[in-house]
Amino acid sequence: MYLFSFNLDLIFVGLAVITISILAFIILLNDHKNTTNRAFFFFSFLTVAYGIINYAAYQVTSANVALWLLRLTIFFAV
Repeated sequence: MYLFSFNLDLIFVGLAVITISILAFIILLNDHKNTTNRAFFFFSFLTVAYGIINYAAYQVTSANVALWLLRLTIFFAV
């Protein structure tokens, strides 16, 4: 049961990343010359990167790596 709950976080993050990526590509391919669509795609890319790095920051066991990943999380959040 513990193994399932551990992977549940990964499933939710993966689902969010895939959903945001699909939405971003659909909007970009709808009209790739529109500035608003390009800005949305860029924002979606940053959101996906933030989600992946935020998940990875809480899964590492090394304090040094965790510190750098948390710094990257704050970088993508701002």
